[in-house]
Amino acid sequence: MKVLVIGNSQSAALKRAYEQRAENLRAKGFDCHFYVIPGGSGPDFLVEDDRLVPGKIVKTHPPFMSPAGTNEIPLKEFDALLVSALGYFDGGFRHKNLITRAGVLADCRPRGEALKRPPVSHPCMAEIMATALERQNGIRTLRRICETYVGPVFVQRWPQLSEAILDHQEWGLRLWYEAPAKAYRILAEL
Repeated sequence: MKVLVIGNSQSAALKRAYEQRAENLRAKGFDCHFYVIPGGSGPDFLVEDDRLVPGKIVKTHPPFMSPAGTNEIPLKEFDALLVSALGYFDGGFRHKNLITRAGVLADCRPRGEALKRPPVSHPCMAEIMATALERQNGIRTLRRICETYVGPVFVQRWPQLSEAILDHQEWGLRLWYEAPAKAYRILAEL
């Protein structure tokens, strides 16, 4: 089976895991290729004539492919596609994510700068996040692929943060809520 992993810099973890087992996997008929464009909101790829090509290229975040090849990859050469790391929303440590700052989950006890934002319900925040995520490059790339590719397309969501984040003093949600763990659980499930 020949699989193409499409994603952003998070795909490096998949690539590293694959490379540690590549010889054994190839011997069993599993071959994995990678086509990634670094960036937090996912890769910006277009599908032109059934070929995956970069959309907007930022000089500081050039496309990477393994094995090396052209910038155009014929999708029909692959038995399956894996689109990696979609839906980043939390903001990690210091990143101020605009999606989670469009409104404030009122029942998570907002504080500080969060008090300047409008309080919203869970359904309203879900709608805000869905609308914002639909504009992300990675989600748009996924939609383009699904319109043309006839094989299986697998999606790996953005990895959730470890429990260690709960103790990090500069975690974005901690700065916004007195109950950051509750806010994170709500946002992660939306």
